[in-house]
This record gives sequence, structure tokens and C-alpha cells, in this order.
Amino acid sequence: MTRELVKYPMFKTYMSKGLSEDEIKTDATLTIVNRGLNMTDGERAALGLSSDFFTAENILGLMDNKRIRFDYDATSIGDPTYRISMDLDGDGIFMALNNPNNPESGFKPEANRELNASLTLSGVRSDFQNTAWQNWKSQNIKADTFFKTYGFANIEEQPLVMQTLKGMFNLVYNGYNKGKNGIEDLGRMFNDIEWLPDVSIDMNTVERQLQENQIAFLTYQQQKEAGVFDDNLATQFSGKEQTAMGYQNTATNLLMDTINKQEGGFYAQAYDSGFTGNRNKTFNVGTRAGGGGPVEMVTEGSKIQKAEYDLMMSENGDPTIGTGLSLKDPTVKSQLTELGYDIDKLLTGEQTITREDNNIVMMKMLDDKLKLVQSITGIDDLASNKNAYLTVALVKLAYNSSSWIGPRFQKALNQFIKTGDMKYIGSFGSYKEGTDEFYSGATAAGVKQYEPALLNELWNDAEGQAAIGYGGFRTMMRDVAEYITAWSQGQMTYFPDLQVTTSPQIQKKNKSILD
Repeated sequence: MTRELVKYPMFKTYMSKGLSEDEIKTDATLTIVNRGLNMTDGERAALGLSSDFFTAENILGLMDNKRIRFDYDATSIGDPTYRISMDLDGDGIFMALNNPNNPESGFKPEANRELNASLTLSGVRSDFQNTAWQNWKSQNIKADTFFKTYGFANIEEQPLVMQTLKGMFNLVYNGYNKGKNGIEDLGRMFNDIEWLPDVSIDMNTVERQLQENQIAFLTYQQQKEAGVFDDNLATQFSGKEQTAMGYQNTATNLLMDTINKQEGGFYAQAYDSGFTGNRNKTFNVGTRAGGGGPVEMVTEGSKIQKAEYDLMMSENGDPTIGTGLSLKDPTVKSQLTELGYDIDKLLTGEQTITREDNNIVMMKMLDDKLKLVQSITGIDDLASNKNAYLTVALVKLAYNSSSWIGPRFQKALNQFIKTGDMKYIGSFGSYKEGTDEFYSGATAAGVKQYEPALLNELWNDAEGQAAIGYGGFRTMMRDVAEYITAWSQGQMTYFPDLQVTTSPQIQKKNKSILD
């Protein structure tokens, strides 16, 4: 068999120039998605790209399966550039994916050091791994029972136990660094060693999250450049953030990015977060007594099951669409109606929402939530660089429910702003130190014995929700706690459209380099 020689293979060529494989994959995915989004409907149709191709397909998975090619462009001047082509149907026929704005230009991998972590493969992987560890730890390691249960009551042993557990956890998730083969090898190692638990790891989760983040960012950028959001205050939360390397451009909108993460991305079709059925199920298997047949849908042609529709329409239903947009919210319904949607048809699945229209409504909601938290807290300069992280934290809470910013939370916030005393910030844990005791439901009044602290309030609320089956609040409240901690420590942003001033608590310490 003759061996095909490839001139200037892209990964080998640019890795020898100092780029990592992750950086090349990140830029390639971003470029492919960007080219697709910039095409007209006619151009996409000519290539055979469906309207939901970049949502339905896993671009990195297509790369791994050799269904995306990067062929050296012989007309390259200087560094090698490449022509991108895709095998859309798996039939071996590749279609050119040219830059619609400049068809003659090739693709050259570059490492954008200022990309927000949510837009890079390594950043998404790291966040996914850290969130998974935090969730496992909060669900399985209880301060007052775990160490005693397993014979580690001696406090000196506990750091070693945690270090070992975290190391094993990282070993599992670092398999992502090696791609598909690494995942398979790692799983085989765990399954072959009898004293290790069997594992099954789905790499598809990380790859799709990266792609979703990039699509959301690129769509938003296109609309922003077109002036769609010119009068929107929430768009001002973009620019540079303070990092260990100084102030660096985040290349995204901080408010939108964190809400996208909180809500799990974009969903074109209505759904209810409380629905526990299998949405992909289309047929019920019967028995000899009968009972089989197709799953009942809301209407003919709808992809929404009647059971989920009935839940959405119930008193406790939570009909949602897009990026966490509640179809019970009057503002959401008004905005969608103004954009030409029929709310009833969205609920039945006869209509779906476009990502662009979702962004319009979402940015409107973010604007409204920002004004709401200003009203609730009485802080009139939330739209400033000194308070940007606090603002993001408050808007995250209000986007879910303004009830999280209750009297105790407000009291702690006001006392911290007034005194700068870190006791009002607290810690993300139980008020009763050394335990996992929380106060909710029948025991809610018990929290009144403690002076309120912001992070403790968040933890207590998260545990209360987890106790009734909503464990996702642990991740949300932990994220909010991190933003509040950054703000309390004087970390600032440098977003050009926001005010640049020093916060009261920072004035007692050092002047900001931005003053």
C-alpha cells in the first residue's frame, strides 16, 4: 500500500512553532463556526449545511474522525495556511468551507492569549473538571461525618485524604488531555485494576460545551457590531479583567457569559427543567397486556411530549426557552411577541426561537435585572469597574430569582460596604463551623441566631435547595460566592464603557493603578 505524503501537516507544523494542540483545536473550531455563521442561508444550503448544523454536530468529534481536513494551500506566502473542507455526511465527499468574506484566504492557526477561558478547549476542560470536583465533594464529603465514617477522625490525616482524593479525581479527568484514545486507555486502566472503581467518561460533554460557548459568543458579537444592542447597559460589561498577568482582554461579555454558563447554554425549543422523562423517547414498549405504542406528543409534528407540556402548563411548571428565559415572565412574553413569536406555539413546540432573537430578549432581561438589583440594594454605581464583579454576582442571583437577595443578604452587604469588615463576607460553608448544618424549611428560623454573612447565606440557600432535589444551586451559588470574594478583595475590571473609580473599601488600603 502506498503511503500518502502530506506537505506541512497542520498540527505537526504549528506545534513545532510553539502552539499547543489545544490552542490549534480552539482556533480551528472558532474559525469553522465563525465561517458557518457568516454564510447566507443560500451559501449554507449550497454546502448542504442545515440551519442547526453547528448545534447538532460535534466539530472536534468530526476532526477526530477525519471528517474535517486542513489541506496545505500551495499559494501560501510566509507561514503555511490551509484550506478547510468537511465531509458532512460521512460519505467521503469533502466540501470546501471557505471564508465567506474572503474566499481566497486560507486558515492559519493562532493562539489568542486574550480569549476568555470559556472560549478555549483547555479553559472549558479546566472549568468542567473543577465544577465536577466541587459538586462531588459537596455531595459526598460532609465535614461532620465523612472523616469519622472512614476512620480519619485525626485532623492531621485529613489533608492527606483530600489530597489523595483530588489526585485520583484529576487522574480521571486529565484523560481528556489525551483525547479519545486517552479516555479509552484510562477507562481500561480503572476497569482492569480490581481495587479501582469502573469508570465511563464522556468526552463529548466538554467538546460540545466549547462549541456552544463559541457559537454564543460569535452570534452576540455579530449582533453587537450591527448595533442591535446599542441602548443596552448590559453590553458594557466587556473589556479587560484583572488577572495574575495584569489586566487582560476577556473577549466576551462577562454578564452574558456567566448567565450562559449558569443556564447550561441555549435551547431553541421550550422545556421544563423539572421534567424527568426521556425527551428522546418516541415509543413505549408494551407488554402482553398492551400499553405499547408511540409516545404521545403535544401536537402533530411537535418534538415536545404531552407529559412535559402538561408539566409546563401546571401551577408549578417552569416553561423555559433559549438561555433560561421563563415563558411565564411577562417581559419575556412581551419581547417574544414583539419579535413575532406566538407564545402558545412556542409552548407546544410548533415554533422554536432563534439564537439571535434569544440574545435580544436575554440582553433586555439582563438590563432589567441590573436595574432591579440597583433598586433592591440601593447601590447606585453598580455599573462601574469597581463594582463589576459584585454586579455580576447580583444579576446572576436575580436572573434566577430576586428572592435570593433577601433581607439578611442585603444587611450583610450593606454592613460590609459601610465597615469593610470581612466578617460580613464570611465563608462558603455552614454558619456552624465544622459541620454541614443548614437551615431551611422547618428549621429555617434557626439561621437567625447568626449574624448574616454573604457567603454563608449563599451556602445555606444552596444546601436548602439541594435537600429538595435541586443540587445545581450548589454550582450557581459557588460561582456567585467567587465573584463576591473577588469584589471584596478589591479586584476590578477595566471595561471602557464603565466608570473607573476606587471602591470605598479599597481606599482604606492602596490606590488602584487605574486612578
